[in-house]
Amino acid sequence: MIPAPAYLILMLTDRCNLACRYCYLGQNKRSVKDGKDMPFDLIDRAVSLWMGNPKKWRIQITGGEPFLARNALGYAAKKIREISTTAPVSVQTNATLLEDRDMDLIKTFNLEVGVSLDGDPGIQDGIRGKAAETFRGIKRLEKAGIPFNVTCVVSSANADRLHRLVLALGGFSMAGGIGFDLLVHKGRAKETGIVQASPGQLALGIQKLKSALKLVNAGRKTSLVLREMEKIKQARHGRTPSAFCHAASGKSLLVTPEGDLYPCSQTAFDPAFYLGSLTEDKKTGTGKRPAWPSLKERAQGLCPSCSLEACCPGECPSRLHYGNAGDTPLACTLYQTLADNQTNRSAHPKEA
Repeated sequence: MIPAPAYLILMLTDRCNLACRYCYLGQNKRSVKDGKDMPFDLIDRAVSLWMGNPKKWRIQITGGEPFLARNALGYAAKKIREISTTAPVSVQTNATLLEDRDMDLIKTFNLEVGVSLDGDPGIQDGIRGKAAETFRGIKRLEKAGIPFNVTCVVSSANADRLHRLVLALGGFSMAGGIGFDLLVHKGRAKETGIVQASPGQLALGIQKLKSALKLVNAGRKTSLVLREMEKIKQARHGRTPSAFCHAASGKSLLVTPEGDLYPCSQTAFDPAFYLGSLTEDKKTGTGKRPAWPSLKERAQGLCPSCSLEACCPGECPSRLHYGNAGDTPLACTLYQTLADNQTNRSAHPKEA
């Protein structure tokens, strides 16, 4: 039996209008015309499953590109708000298809907006494509007064130029913050050859980003914040670090357009992580959650000698799973550089 999730991820469609070099869905990503959207009855079942958790917290609506499935998106948003007017509901989008009617939908159902953006227009075009359309969508959010956060996938293609993302967002008053997803080597990344940044490249990029952030925030009424830095600050102020994400603690569940279940977006369509299905014509599955590797297990003794041990948010479990077993997690470099940790240089792997 599948446990009711506290964090539900609705993959409303497997269709997408971009061809990101590292797309986690790989061959499971469909074209605009050939993909599948989640039927309304499966949306009902997924939301009902979420309702069964007394500590239900958040629903994330994603894809593919969810604004290719506007009917399903509108239905899901209305369904959720009939149940809860206060639960956080977010939609993750590449922003290329946003129209004025979408601004009305976002406001009507009080949706939080996350935009997938890896850099300024030049960087975005090289990694994801359609940068002009993405920034047009961001300008539409700005004009409508809709706050948004940005999720940036960090790879060798942009790690040393992260400051350009900050500079590109500096003039958007509705931009609230940036979160970093270090590359998960799965799906299309294996075909295109895009790889993780080196520790040295990432450290340099974060240092330049911090300088740019200080410059940009000096001229803003509301500061741009970094998700990872906020996690460190919260832990340092006495809050016990939680697991890296809800999947790591077994509290999240992703539902594909066909009703299949996985722990998170990065594990979608991997048979090793199949948890069952919401449809009656498929095997139910065991519902057994994966035993994720931890940052400390993979860091092989480095964590106890790091000054961030007590407040480190940890590492993405799927990134650890799909990465190379002998590698020191790149998250160590990210957190240490953000926190200006200079007490344990040995925790940074040497450059080849």
